[in-house]
Formats: sequence, structure tokens, C-alpha cells
Amino acid sequence: MQVRRASVEDLDAIFALNVQIGDMHHQHAPHLFATPGPSGRAFLLQALQEEDKYFWVAEHQNKVIGFLSARLESFVHIPHLVDDPMCHVNTIVVDRDARGTGAGKALMAACTQWAKDNHATVIKLEVMTFNQDAQAFYQALGFTPDSITMMQTLNCEPEEPAQ
Repeated sequence: MQVRRASVEDLDAIFALNVQIGDMHHQHAPHLFATPGPSGRAFLLQALQEEDKYFWVAEHQNKVIGFLSARLESFVHIPHLVDDPMCHVNTIVVDRDARGTGAGKALMAACTQWAKDNHATVIKLEVMTFNQDAQAFYQALGFTPDSITMMQTLNCEPEEPAQ
């Protein structure tokens, strides 16, 4: 297996993996996540081209089996927060048929090295409560819970426009 920086040529493979994770998120939380559609491809293309986002892919036998995207953040303008650079993992996906092969660990190792090279002092990510497998994966890598995001679903009908 090889981990390398992603390029625009990897878009189709990244999009297919993103559909996998998007489907899972939609199934478990349709009030938050839309059904994956073709607009996701344009979103990923734009993200691949943005200078402040970094993408890696894991390949096995010349096939992309996973990807990770991350960005660096700093809070220099917020006086009550430490302004050390922080690496924020946006997305990590390993093809459902390639899980357990070490691709996720290899992607996280590449991201961790990149974060260290850029003087980040923390790697942060979000994981949905329904995604128990991902939580176990991150905990095995040494991640610990840091905060809790809480939500309340509102059951209200959209207002009718005034006549």
C-alpha cells in the first residue's frame, strides 16, 4: 500500500468513497445529511484545488482505497484560545472492502507527520455518535473525546408565504 498526496486525477475515486460515507451518514442522520448526489463531485473538485486543504489517498494495486482531507487552523484573533496551529481532519474514508488493511492508519500517519511538519500541536476531528467503528479506530490511535456537540431536532412545519 502507498499513501500519497491526492491530485485532481483522483477525483472519481475520491468521489466514490465520499458517496460511501455520505450514504452511511444519510442513513443514520437524514435530518443532517443529504443523499449524496452529483453536486458532491464539484464540491470535492473545488476542495482539491484549494491551497488551504490537503488531501492524501491510500492506494493498493494502483487502486485508490481511501482518502483523508485536512486543513490547518489557527486562532490568533481569538484572545481566549491558544493560537498554536491545529490540524483539523475534515474527512477520512476507507473503502468498505478495504477496511482492516491498515489504509486508515497509514492515512492518519501521513496526516500526523504533515501536522508536525507544520508545527501543529493538536489534531482534531469530529465523529458522529452513531459511527462506533470510527470511534474505536480513533481511540486505538490515541484520540480522546474533547467536547460534546449537542443537538435538538425541531419538529416544525415551514411557514406558508404571506398572501
